[in-house]
Amino acid sequence: MTLTTRDTRALRALLDTSFREFVTPSLVRLLYVLALAGLAVADLWLVLSALASSLLWGLATLLVVALLTALAALCIRVSLETVVILFRIAEHTAEAAEHGASIALNTASQPTRV
Repeated sequence: MTLTTRDTRALRALLDTSFREFVTPSLVRLLYVLALAGLAVADLWLVLSALASSLLWGLATLLVVALLTALAALCIRVSLETVVILFRIAEHTAEAAEHGASIALNTASQPTRV
């Protein structure tokens, strides 16, 4: 089994005690799949238990569960995308700060022309 660059980066981020690298963005895909799987299991249980009661109740539950599942999946997706955006903002802010500091050092070391 070979480790890919993404795997080694995630492992390195997990072991980073200075918290300079974020592990959350690499886990978002897994969290989303687990959330959708949890929704599917809950939906299946709800529909099957409603069908055990009566066919009409089962069909009504199927319709309601389908709508609520779509809404829940959308909310989960938006929440996780918000988390990813926050981490990207943090990374880009750090890059901009480093870039700004290097520009400031370069301009400070150059003599001023009059």
